[in-house]
Amino acid sequence: MRTLFATLLFLILAALTFGQTSYPIYSIATVTTENAQGVADSLNINAELRGIVYGGNLRTTGVQFTLIDQNNNGIGVFDASSNFGYTVTQGDSLIVRGKIEQFNGLTQINPDTIIRVSQNNPLIQPDTVTTLSENTESKLIRILNVRLLNPNQWTNAAGGFNVNLTTTG
Repeated sequence: MRTLFATLLFLILAALTFGQTSYPIYSIATVTTENAQGVADSLNINAELRGIVYGGNLRTTGVQFTLIDQNNNGIGVFDASSNFGYTVTQGDSLIVRGKIEQFNGLTQINPDTIIRVSQNNPLIQPDTVTTLSENTESKLIRILNVRLLNPNQWTNAAGGFNVNLTTTG
């Protein structure tokens, strides 16, 4: 009887977990490295990431925001259509599960689960840098003495816009 019960329990548990996606826990720094061609080393892997939300949602539908860990390693979180019942709020601590992808060279996670762990968490101080590079991608940074070269480029266009900047001093 015990053998039958144990077998049934095993079969039930196996049926419940069969087909479920596995999400190994990775650091943001681990999944945002790139090879010599600029392709994410972790492309198409499933991952569980943890961090704090910086900024707001850049989309009217879906989600697009930055998740940064305590070491200032960041990654974009992007889904074009779903917000997963989550309202993007700066300072929220999240667990994000999904697939690592890349769009125009930007490594991001396309979530299928967003879990808010806590709210109103302290934010880190930005790193002060003099140039932008792959090393500053999705990090909280500050550049001193920045000047807009052509104010007419600042169009506030809904789809985004490009501007030319320079640093002085």
